[in-house]
Amino acid sequence: MKPRLLSIFAALLFAALGAHAQDRLYSNEFPLGDVKLLDGPLKDARDLNLEVLKQYDVDRMLAPYRKESGLEMKAKPYPNWDGLDGHIAGHYLSAMAMNYAATGEEWCRERMEYMLSELKEVHAAHAENHPEWGVDYIGGFPGSDALWTSFKKGEFGIYFGAWAPFYNLHKMYAGLRDAWVYCGYEDAKEMFLAFSDWAIALTADLTDETYPFDYSCNMHTALRLFPSPAIRPGSRHHAARI
Repeated sequence: MKPRLLSIFAALLFAALGAHAQDRLYSNEFPLGDVKLLDGPLKDARDLNLEVLKQYDVDRMLAPYRKESGLEMKAKPYPNWDGLDGHIAGHYLSAMAMNYAATGEEWCRERMEYMLSELKEVHAAHAENHPEWGVDYIGGFPGSDALWTSFKKGEFGIYFGAWAPFYNLHKMYAGLRDAWVYCGYEDAKEMFLAFSDWAIALTADLTDETYPFDYSCNMHTALRLFPSPAIRPGSRHHAARI
């Protein structure tokens, strides 16, 4: 694959070492745990946000991931994002990581750890059930099998007819990244890097001429991870990035 195309996917990685790596993500900011909100509108808004987050059913958010990997769903997925299934779980994982780092709320930690354990099952199931395209895949995009099988072959009809596949996956990349950098979870780091390897392998045989480069809704969100200084020099991810 040509360098420009490699950089698009490899830059999702920012493969750094270290336990709590928030300083690698935002080098000019202080840790969330160093901030304590006093009584007032900001704390009221934060507390209300936590109340709302607590009402979500994690198994419903993870249902698309289990379904696409071939595992039995533990609950019905939420219906109001039909067609973009999977992306809200990534958002939620980020929310659990950031709020646990900021507040120390135990239920945030418990839900984050539960999600990571479930995603490990999904990761393993894809490798077993979809060895042609799904090794290291951790996505819940609807119709993943047909989509990524054709995409890997350079056939993009399903891709262009789908609702923002890479925008969707980006949310879980961010969720895994945040569980790692804000809370130091090694499982999250390993899955994040493995998922990044999946993207590189998926596009390995494509070229700048054959890849359907699309800024409209799919790839522009991935660019937000590009400038991270935490891509480790000398790693396979850094080599692909440059």
